Amino acid sequence: MQQLNERAKYDQLVQSGRLIQPIAAETLSPLNQSKILFLAELGHKITAVSGDSREPSLLFLCISVIVQRFNSILLHSSFPSDTE
Repeated sequence: MQQLNERAKYDQLVQSGRLIQPIAAETLSPLNQSKILFLAELGHKITAVSGDSREPSLLFLCISVIVQRFNSILLHSSFPSDTE
């Protein structure tokens, strides 16, 4: 249901020729197949421009690092501060 709402929200942009793929990376859930395919295609397009064949792997690695950093910020924020 949520995916249908997300897609309907961006229909006008898609009709104008833009590619829209909402990406949400959760800590304990794997990326769904459409997001994996999108990121792999994006990585291959970046490779075509840069010439670096590692781009798809680096893209997935960056997403993993971003999720880990966000989790560490949440964990750090969950403890009481010494200054309070």
